[in-house]
Amino acid sequence: MIISNTSINERVSFNQLEVFPNPVSTSVNIHLPAGVFTVTVFDKLGKTVKTIGPAQGAIEVDLGGLANGVYLINVTNDMTLMKAKVFKH
Repeated sequence: MIISNTSINERVSFNQLEVFPNPVSTSVNIHLPAGVFTVTVFDKLGKTVKTIGPAQGAIEVDLGGLANGVYLINVTNDMTLMKAKVFKH
């Protein structure tokens, strides 16, 4: 499953995963579906820049120290892979 968002100030929502705000300046909020997940943030080159887990419910991921650009967020557990794209400015 792939989630992507190119609109300004929109909330990405798919299969109970919500990622907002987008674009983001410092922190992105992620509302996870039921279960326990690992959240991994990748830069545009595919390098892992942040990993959070185990995570469940609602989490806040600080992207403040990262360069401006596009980041891919993978939310995974043993049975699920969900992806969201966020823009940091």
